[in-house]
Amino acid sequence: MKILLAKARTGKSRGMVSPPLGLMYLSAALKAANFRDVEVLHGDLYSEKVFLEKIASSGADVVGLSAINAEGASLHAAAAAARQGRPGAFVVCGGHYPSADPAGCLADRNIDAVAQGEGETTLVEAVKALGGGGLDAVAGLWTRREGKPFLPARRPFLKDLDALPLPDWDAVDAGAYSRHVPQTPLLYGARYMSLMTSRGCPYRCVFCHGLMGREFRAHTPARVLAEVGELYRRGFRNLEIADDVFNYDRERALAIFGGLAGRFPGLRLYFCGIRSDLLDGQLLDAMKSAGTVYFATGLETGDARLQGAIGKGVDLARFSGNVRLAAEKGIFTTGGFIFGFPGETLGQMLATARYAASTRLHTAMMATCLVYPGTELARSGAPALTPAADDGTYAGFSGAAVPGLKVAAVKLLANFLFYCSPSRAWRILRDLPDRRPAVLWLLLKKLFFRTVFPR
Repeated sequence: MKILLAKARTGKSRGMVSPPLGLMYLSAALKAANFRDVEVLHGDLYSEKVFLEKIASSGADVVGLSAINAEGASLHAAAAAARQGRPGAFVVCGGHYPSADPAGCLADRNIDAVAQGEGETTLVEAVKALGGGGLDAVAGLWTRREGKPFLPARRPFLKDLDALPLPDWDAVDAGAYSRHVPQTPLLYGARYMSLMTSRGCPYRCVFCHGLMGREFRAHTPARVLAEVGELYRRGFRNLEIADDVFNYDRERALAIFGGLAGRFPGLRLYFCGIRSDLLDGQLLDAMKSAGTVYFATGLETGDARLQGAIGKGVDLARFSGNVRLAAEKGIFTTGGFIFGFPGETLGQMLATARYAASTRLHTAMMATCLVYPGTELARSGAPALTPAADDGTYAGFSGAAVPGLKVAAVKLLANFLFYCSPSRAWRILRDLPDRRPAVLWLLLKKLFFRTVFPR
């Protein structure tokens, strides 16, 4: 049985492109279950035409399609290509977009099933069921019964993440990702690999899909050290840790950093998700000694009352204090801010702009509040994005909760306030982990477009 696992494209806006960890986990799980003929195809590495042609000509018996909300239109186009190229293939979808709206996905007759939530066990059981036994007993798998969406039972989240096999790194061309801007832009042009050491986030942010659940589940320090060691053996010196909130369990984080310190010369760690108000001096020292050169942290708003309303609940004083400590230790930090929450006043947006400028963050991403299906914002009645709008979802105004021009004006002001400081420019150059020309040019372009043409 031939299985194709494909990641949908982000559309004309071409978002961030990092190794498809989800598909690499799925590939590893299938191969561990003795399904050896598995191919991984990442749409963002190809033009739309070539991507669809590869799906249509794959000859796969099972086509698994993965998509975030911003890739909905691409997912449906890929499903149509799979159906056209091999009418008898089993087409199953997963990821943020299908999990948030399985019934909507199944309205597309080119899609046979939706694997909701974590897919490793669900997909393996579904593929086994194709050989006999039927799909109706596969928990977590949406199919159709008498023409209507049907789910036999929800699948509980995995408790023991260490039971998962290591991601199938051989399924992707790691070198291809150095030619694209990754989730961590400072890795642009470098050879790196992404890994995830935990799943789930206990916080209740109203804009978050919560695909991995609200319980923090994590690999043990021993498993994390083994995975890092294998990647290091394969020649990777730059690692992007894609956890939502890596440092939620402080003692676990300290154990991992302690195990890494001095063990892998030249190792550099880039964290996509650190909760800054949970940091302290000891943890930052441990991060630095383990090779941490960068972390991204989300604040979203500088207004204390709105912090509670959106479910983020960050302690603003601790946030700014720990960012200052990180800067003193030479760790490059970037912060995420969101403007235009439903009901947010102009005064609250301006408070966020002023707060961002007051921090010692090196860089900042000023984003527009967008309402995605499956989030608390969508459930509260705010108009949600649809797949047809996927080309503008990362930075555009389709689905924005507040009129776009007002948000654009505040974001323009916020960027100017943030970057007009000479001391910030000096600290960016001083603490930049990698001063390769490609990285410097990318930062200059982002600075220009964010401050002159905010979207």
